[in-house]
Amino acid sequence: MCAVTYQYCTLRNILPDCARNANPLLKKKGIEIGNFRFTNGFLNQGDLNGNHFEIVIRNLKRVRLRPTWINDDASMGTQESFVPCSSNHIEAMIERVKKGGFVNYFGEQRVGTAGKEEHVGVRSIDIGRAMLKEDFPLAIRSLMRGRSKSASGAYVEGEKLRNAREVFFDTDEDPDATLAAIPKGNYMLRERSVLKGLKRYGRDNPLAAIRCVNHSVRMFWINAFQSYIWNRVATLRIQSYGMTVMAGDLYLQGDEEIGRNRTNGVVKVVMEPFEIDISQVVLPLPGYGVEYPKNKIGTWYDDILNEEGIQFSKKSVPEATAKSAYRRLIAYPEKMEWETKESYNGNDQNEHFVNSAVFKFSLGSGSYATMLLREMMVSTLSR
Repeated sequence: MCAVTYQYCTLRNILPDCARNANPLLKKKGIEIGNFRFTNGFLNQGDLNGNHFEIVIRNLKRVRLRPTWINDDASMGTQESFVPCSSNHIEAMIERVKKGGFVNYFGEQRVGTAGKEEHVGVRSIDIGRAMLKEDFPLAIRSLMRGRSKSASGAYVEGEKLRNAREVFFDTDEDPDATLAAIPKGNYMLRERSVLKGLKRYGRDNPLAAIRCVNHSVRMFWINAFQSYIWNRVATLRIQSYGMTVMAGDLYLQGDEEIGRNRTNGVVKVVMEPFEIDISQVVLPLPGYGVEYPKNKIGTWYDDILNEEGIQFSKKSVPEATAKSAYRRLIAYPEKMEWETKESYNGNDQNEHFVNSAVFKFSLGSGSYATMLLREMMVSTLSR
């Protein structure tokens, strides 16, 4: 699987010719810059309104479910099989997502691959969890343990990098020995920063060592854990209430936007469920200054955070807390269309099956195309 992405960026105090001359080096890293023009301002984090996607999916099949008897307990189950995918089926799935949207889950890019640590290694949420517990030694050990394997079971790092991680633990977490074992080049940059911090500030000051990592990275680890909690609560909410608006839910009125700089005054509590559409309902990301739903959903947040041993406090150090935010429960694509790329006829000349297709759509900032595709394809993690 591969992708070509385009992104606007602004450069300060750099002439177009100088930027263009960097392309020979950038192309070796799979990057090319161009289409330069002068602007009166700069792009900053948070300026993004959304993304447009054009995705090719090949070897298309649809899942067919058939009822079957389970011999062990004589109960009814289902048997899955993959069959050719017709254009009518794709059209129906497209219309379903257009009309009903999809659960606005954070994708694996944010929360990591599902699975046990011994199978998928350490994820960003694991580092974030340790930081929120103010267990900074554990956060460093988690970072140094890294991701061992992908979901397919293949190693995600080369042998030299895996050996460098082993040195850290085999030498009683010696930063000098570990730095010497890391291959030269742009490898394990975050780990290098922390190890240099341990050398500079001592092993008894792990927080100072973590602060040697870029602030945006530190916050990403914490935000990943917040996203993980949001996903868990969203799953419980859909399982319990489906697409029904409940009294005590939180919602946004009209087209008001939400983000980390918005006040709680934007969010309202549902009093009359029949007056609110599910597209307006939001769930909070846990953090300080948050308003939780005034129904059973609010207690789920308390139960999960107590289970995790996490409390968000404005008085904690920045690396052990986070401000809250709100996220729409259901997201909807815009400008969604598709076209056949490869097709073939079945045994019946009236049967027309699609082998590969191009899907085009736009999503708001923070929504994941992978989650839309999962809903459209009625897919699961096991598939």
